[in-house]
Amino acid sequence: MRHHQAYEYEASSAGESPLESWSAHQYLAVGQEAGADNFPQVFFTGLAGDMFDKMTTQAAATGDRWWCYTDLADYLDGRRISNLEIALPWPTAEEQQDGTRLVQWIPPEPIDLWAVRMDFTDPDPARRWRGRLTVKVDGPGGPRTSYRQRSGTTESDPFYGVRAPLALSARGDSKVSKLTIVLSREAGTNWPDITRLVADKYVVPVIANGVAGELSTSSYTVQPGTHPDSAPTHVDFRRGKLTDGLRSPTGDWNWPGAMGWNFYGGHFTITIDLGRPRKVSRIDLFAHYDQTAGIGWPDHPLAYIGLDTPARHAGIEGLTEKSMGTSREHTLAAHEVSGTPQQAGTVSLAVPDIDGRYVTVHAHGAGWILLDEVQVKDETGAVVSEGQPYTVNPVPSVEQGQQTPYGDNADRLTNQIVTPVFAPQFNNLVDGVPSGTGGYVQVAWVGPRPVRTATLWFTRPSQADGVTLPPMPIIGCWRDQNGEWHEESNVVFIEDGAAPHASMVLPFDAQVTGVRMDLDPTPGTNGWYMVSEFTAR
Repeated sequence: MRHHQAYEYEASSAGESPLESWSAHQYLAVGQEAGADNFPQVFFTGLAGDMFDKMTTQAAATGDRWWCYTDLADYLDGRRISNLEIALPWPTAEEQQDGTRLVQWIPPEPIDLWAVRMDFTDPDPARRWRGRLTVKVDGPGGPRTSYRQRSGTTESDPFYGVRAPLALSARGDSKVSKLTIVLSREAGTNWPDITRLVADKYVVPVIANGVAGELSTSSYTVQPGTHPDSAPTHVDFRRGKLTDGLRSPTGDWNWPGAMGWNFYGGHFTITIDLGRPRKVSRIDLFAHYDQTAGIGWPDHPLAYIGLDTPARHAGIEGLTEKSMGTSREHTLAAHEVSGTPQQAGTVSLAVPDIDGRYVTVHAHGAGWILLDEVQVKDETGAVVSEGQPYTVNPVPSVEQGQQTPYGDNADRLTNQIVTPVFAPQFNNLVDGVPSGTGGYVQVAWVGPRPVRTATLWFTRPSQADGVTLPPMPIIGCWRDQNGEWHEESNVVFIEDGAAPHASMVLPFDAQVTGVRMDLDPTPGTNGWYMVSEFTAR
């Protein structure tokens, strides 16, 4: 071990980043295993006398700060911080006949696992690895396969990671008897240099979802934002501001045509339907920057091209559309807006002439992200997206501190995170339905899928927090390929597994484009039904 080095981690996103909480936990766990806790360490906890603001009552200990406080307090008290990662063998350099690389791992006995993560570097920045990490699970609940896509974007140059959530069994079982891990790459890209491959056990379980990234709606939603779209593009495909061909005439962000979101540290997704397959070679996002108004550029943007239905960055084999290809590294061309402290610019994504009908752009942001237009261009440079319908996810928002508590934002129910219990650090991971009124939750998508089970995941009841479960039975519905809804009474409620959940069993030949569950009210109550994910298998 090499000493006399300094490392830093920071937890400051107020619960918006589960990855940040995870990193803080693992920093302490690995530090103990490596013996770093035997040497002098310094932890800066802020200037206030109470480092997490009324932490003893949790009244204002928002988000990941409470989890990080507990971990740090236990660490300083000499208590063991559990390492939630299991080292796996790396995929061999030997290629299979189909051009992939493969490795298998068998634990001594079946074990609960939630995800596989691969850390790597790119040996040649000009030919970054773009490809897919696919994981097949064999276990007591039967075989199931999930995947995670990686595009050519940079995140923490030069170190990267991809995490593939694992698919659960039909009963929600997460036990694994065998893992088969397959690594593939897109044409013209290098293999990554793998630095670590691990299986993860998370405090908040992640879960592979056959409708990951699709739009959710609920009877209890967040309020419209101050920079909304001109149509409800967060509900389904509509023509709105981002493909109307209009941009700010002066470059100033303060004009009616801007649309956007406000994040502590979040992400957004835009999916454009080109109407028919086209050869896609470039995507331009027309955006704004104004430090004085808290407006920033889209961060780490990438694009996935789907042929018949929208491609998603993760999902389950047989249900989720895999991308035909992904974008390369992005570029930014910006200019000053005369007489203001602002900049206007174009964030561009090069695509290696990939055929597809659906173009999905995904990016992160902090503060306000405001867009005028998104243009998709073909191999001739012609714009092929103008006037075309699209969806956005999440709902264009108000500032974070003004958002409706627990309102559905079109994103949380398909983000592949199951939250077993309600707690302050998980506020931003759950949707709420008022128990006194009841309501519904729904996920819908483009293109029929052979869904056999749809599952709605609840948090466990908590009298202290006013969290309860809805009365039984729960009535479910599913939408067919013609847009018709069918009521389904075959809904089974199961209290064990990752969290309490209601599973709707669909007809064996159903071609499904949406699922919904209706939650009846509990008269005379003013609590909440807390739901965290709507999955399809």
